[in-house]
Amino acid sequence: MNIEYSAIKELAKRTLNDRDRLINEIEKLSLYSDKINLNDIVTLVAEPIEDSAFALSNALLKGDTASSLFTFYDLMKIKNTQPEVLLMMLASQFRFIYTVTYMCNKQGKDLLDVASELNANEFRVKIAYQNGKKLKKITKLFDDIYDLDLKIKSGRIDHVLALELFLINFKKNYF
Repeated sequence: MNIEYSAIKELAKRTLNDRDRLINEIEKLSLYSDKINLNDIVTLVAEPIEDSAFALSNALLKGDTASSLFTFYDLMKIKNTQPEVLLMMLASQFRFIYTVTYMCNKQGKDLLDVASELNANEFRVKIAYQNGKKLKKITKLFDDIYDLDLKIKSGRIDHVLALELFLINFKKNYF
């Protein structure tokens, strides 16, 4: 099988350099064609859900409700991700943002020290710090995520509707 260099790079990215997942995807691709290009990888190999959750949180933090809803529906329908999982992934993203912001603003650490201490990519830390400046009500955000999770798990609200409303009202509630 022949694979273009750009396709190899994208395949490695989408499989998170996981050997077993890479082998499975290569086997799938070999059944598809003996010449694989970047478009084939984009079409046939799913992006890691973590990337989509990162895209969702970034859209929210840009105040782009339309993109956040599009990503949410994509994750639910195409990647079959449950809203509860998305909510916890968002909570994790916001917890990271809070931690970075706290370490920089309250502890006086620079971004390189924070990246080293959290064992995180420097670029991710930088983006988290920039995003942390936008969130004016981050403690309210954590309280609301907790309450929303409780309402969903206790059956007091439909999980899809709950997350849709959360995404729609994000900019109004936390900026």
